[in-house]
Amino acid sequence: MLVVAAYNGGAGRVRQAIRKSGSRDFWQLQYYLPEETRNHVKKFIATHYIFEGSGGWTTMTASETREQKQILADQKPVQLSPEEMEKTTVLEISGRYNSIIVANGLMLDIEQFSKWNPGFDKTLAEGKKYSMRLPKETASLFEARKNSLLMESVRALLDGTIAAK
Repeated sequence: MLVVAAYNGGAGRVRQAIRKSGSRDFWQLQYYLPEETRNHVKKFIATHYIFEGSGGWTTMTASETREQKQILADQKPVQLSPEEMEKTTVLEISGRYNSIIVANGLMLDIEQFSKWNPGFDKTLAEGKKYSMRLPKETASLFEARKNSLLMESVRALLDGTIAAK
């Protein structure tokens, strides 16, 4: 971050800020830099964050990296038996659906729904589309109820009934 600050405000100003603050940490010395330079560095960080897709690996702490790796491990492709493949179908969805509300609304077992749809809540929370797997006989029920299930999911999120993931 100091390189970005030096690019914007000059190496001399950054050296002076380091001397005055007694630190080489941007967050501790930022107030010894001109406002324009502080804002330039913060805009650079924000731009990096956006382009890396919510920060990416480069902005995570060690514990966040471990957590993300576990999430990715949990999202491995579902291994279904030929019988399960025959009895299920896939629907492309988007929106802030919640797995518990969808499973309950379609009268499905949440454990089975979660097995067929790993990473459901997280993927949809990131604004991405999701290929949701359902029993074939339940697909038409989802299509009929999808708007009310979405509204109920969003309401529960806003009310704090379910946690944002």
